[in-house]
Amino acid sequence: MGVIETIRFNSLDGVDDARFLAVDQRFETQFLYQQPGFVRRFLTRADDGAWQSFVIWADRDHADRAFDSVGASEVGRERDDLIDEVTVTRECLTGFD
Repeated sequence: MGVIETIRFNSLDGVDDARFLAVDQRFETQFLYQQPGFVRRFLTRADDGAWQSFVIWADRDHADRAFDSVGASEVGRERDDLIDEVTVTRECLTGFD
């Protein structure tokens, strides 16, 4: 199955959900879909309002390289500008079939 990367975060106060979702959709198609080892992504919303992204990668190296290169992408920076960086947590889980 590879690696499941989970990233939990809050958007900044005042960021409209529709705006965030539009930018996040562009981030997914223009950045994530282009990354080697990318398999699938799910974006969810917790009861407390936090966003949670689940990304399936071929392996941990691909997940780490993509995570480290978000800031080099224009759409990655645009999405990150909407996120409260203090709330970001990331975990990579090894999947088993």
